[in-house]
Amino acid sequence: MRPMPATPIRAMAISSEACRLRLARIAAPPEPAGRAAAGETREGEWTMTKLVGMIGLGIMGGAMSANLVAAGWRVLGYDPDAARQAEAREAGVEVRDSLLAVAAEAPVLVTSLPGPAALRATALALAQAGLLKRVVVETSTLALPDKDEAARILAQAGHVALDCPLSGTGAQARVKDLIVYASGDAAEIAA
Repeated sequence: MRPMPATPIRAMAISSEACRLRLARIAAPPEPAGRAAAGETREGEWTMTKLVGMIGLGIMGGAMSANLVAAGWRVLGYDPDAARQAEAREAGVEVRDSLLAVAAEAPVLVTSLPGPAALRATALALAQAGLLKRVVVETSTLALPDKDEAARILAQAGHVALDCPLSGTGAQARVKDLIVYASGDAAEIAA
């Protein structure tokens, strides 16, 4: 497989702290450097390419993953459900056997999870993994206190959480008709 050429990230339109994004481009890396994870240099800098990790390959995560693959992205994914894994593989997603296997390669992770317990478990696993900074784009429809708790857990480990709920249904996700409401660190959203 020929490596993908490095491309710059396009900035997203930001209207306020809780921004409406028409098109979200989530970019990140894959070139290994020494003993660091794929895409990381020893200083923790990233070579930018079209790589993203998707944690949760259900109705929304599966649709977003398939659309990213169709648009030329390299998508690494994880879901504990074997049927969801098989569907994702058919769509071209590189399925990994754990969320940490995805996080080891992808510095930008999109989470689409079924509930607060799954979000908390994901945040704790990432926080305890000893990885360099990861940006976690949390798209699940969950209560704000649950998202805040996950953000605190991730921040204590040096990661960044962005709360990015989606407006749309699974059917809309399949046809790329979603609106992302991104909130969090404006610089990370723009990156």
